[in-house]
Formats: sequence, C-alpha cells, structure tokens
Amino acid sequence: MLFRSENDAVLRELSGLAPSVSGRIDVNHLRSLGFSHVVLHKDRTRQALSAALPSAVGVYQRREYQPFASMPREVLERISRRFERELGAATHEDARVRVFQLAP
Repeated sequence: MLFRSENDAVLRELSGLAPSVSGRIDVNHLRSLGFSHVVLHKDRTRQALSAALPSAVGVYQRREYQPFASMPREVLERISRRFERELGAATHEDARVRVFQLAP
C-alpha cells in the first residue's frame, strides 16, 4: 500500500516534511495504517547525500546542488530516539538503515 505523506500528519513529520518532530511518535496510528516496520535510511540524510556529491557524475557535478528530498541527520536521530522510547532498540541496524518493528 502506498501512502502520500503530505496527507497524514504523522507520516509528514516522519518523512521530514514537517517543521519539527513531536515528543512522542504515534505508533498505534502507524499500525492502524498497516505499517509493520519503519526503516530509517541513515544514508539518505542531507549530510550523507552532500558527502557523496564529490564522487557523483552528471547532474550532481554542480557544487550548489542541495538534496531536498532528505532530512538533516539531527532530525533522523531525534525520530530514532523517539522510536527507541516507544518500541525499544532497533531490530536491525547497519551502516545504511535502522529498522524498527511496529508489530506488538
């Protein structure tokens, strides 16, 4: 099932489209939407994408390129800490992703 994050306040916040991250993440709301896992992409933060630019080819060769479909690393870490408080430790983590299981 595909969701458009701009249509849902919780998804908008988690995708980095909202201006701030609330103190608590509504895990039950995500479950009610049918989500069983949340995958946080550590390699898609603004800092990670900007660091990859020097080695990129083609359209990304311009220095003023700013990745806009990403969130600052600090926001990702705040979201991650809130999931940890609600759900416990991530069920999987590596250099690229951090996965939380929503199913009880």
